[in-house]
Amino acid sequence: MGSALEYEFRTTVAPGIISRDDLLAIGRSIKGAKKYVLQQYVPGEVLNKQLNEDVRLSAEELLQVRDKLAGLVEVCEVRNM
Repeated sequence: MGSALEYEFRTTVAPGIISRDDLLAIGRSIKGAKKYVLQQYVPGEVLNKQLNEDVRLSAEELLQVRDKLAGLVEVCEVRNM
């Protein structure tokens, strides 16, 4: 991932679609990346109303995943908590 351009990988952690294991697998596939951002899903006006009803990962769970990803990418951060 040796680009001089600024970039980041980003995943919206949508309930019932993205799991902790998925996030770790993504982290392994982008190992060495400069930045990986986990975005908490924010309920709102969506086509699939089930997304607003499913249980989201808690802030603590997202931070635990971030900590596990820290060894794979240079920077891992969480947004929308």
